Amino acid sequence: MLRAILIILALVILVLIGMTATGWLTWFQSPNGQTTTLQPKVNDLDVGTTTANVQVPTVGTTTKQVDVPTVTVDNGAQPSAQ
Repeated sequence: MLRAILIILALVILVLIGMTATGWLTWFQSPNGQTTTLQPKVNDLDVGTTTANVQVPTVGTTTKQVDVPTVTVDNGAQPSAQ
């Protein structure tokens, strides 16, 4: 159990380091310079859609008459007459 907690903590630290290294997360000190508190500044991310012309392949089906294999099973019983 302790090992799992340590692994999760290590992964969180690695993610924070990676986000800081790539610029997704920046840390800065307060303006007075005397406090040791750090405030995270996270970059904005905009997600949306746009209209574009894209070539899309079309798929169609046609009906053809072909010979298909058949399987019949004869169990040797006489058919019942009704």
